[in-house]
Amino acid sequence: MKKLIIFFLIICSFTGICAQEKPETVEQAVSILEIKWSTEEKEDYKKIPEAEATGNLHMTVGMTIRNSWLRHGNDSLKNQLIQLGIKDYDSMSDIILRSFHRKLNNIPIDLEGQVNYIKAEEKAGNECSVLESEIALYENDVFTIGDKITIQMRINTSDGTKNAVLLDCGDRNNWSFNPDKDLEIEAEILSKFYVYRKSNIFFKVKILKLSKPEIKILKKDVTIGDNYDFNLISLYIKLQQ
Repeated sequence: MKKLIIFFLIICSFTGICAQEKPETVEQAVSILEIKWSTEEKEDYKKIPEAEATGNLHMTVGMTIRNSWLRHGNDSLKNQLIQLGIKDYDSMSDIILRSFHRKLNNIPIDLEGQVNYIKAEEKAGNECSVLESEIALYENDVFTIGDKITIQMRINTSDGTKNAVLLDCGDRNNWSFNPDKDLEIEAEILSKFYVYRKSNIFFKVKILKLSKPEIKILKKDVTIGDNYDFNLISLYIKLQQ
């Protein structure tokens, strides 16, 4: 995969292929990728599971696609996807990468199906965001300054490091804390505030105890005694027993 990423970035940066080639449709974009990538790179890419393959390239090849083909390319490609109901560049580049992966694996691209899936995910995400905001407002009323709370966070290791992260939207009822794998934080609420909108609530807390002191919290090093601002959205908290 690393070779594949480097391969595409070299092509775009040094030979100007991405700047010269301006696909007008998703099908043309897939054809350009199929022509420009070597047999070795294509074999490497096709063997990776679809979701993982497109996700891994989102910030590399995907970014190149967004910048060279969507933001500064042929408007026809962007307009094709806008007319189908896809409005953000991230989803557009995902469709191109996913379509390319399917083409290599002799699977129908099913553009309509991809679009419908993205729309369904966006709808579910919007509904989940509303629910999370309602929970945050409720927690803001229930917890008071000076309360001792317990925060439980999932530890993510997908990028090769250990990092405590927020729950995915909608996972409150599906996730259960595992003391062997997850992080538990004991803290005291110092203040409460919101940013931009009243449902985007933060608790400033003092860290009193960490079950795994070596774990970063949202990519940041945190030690006992530190003050930390936690956004309540998708955060699992409870009063200490």
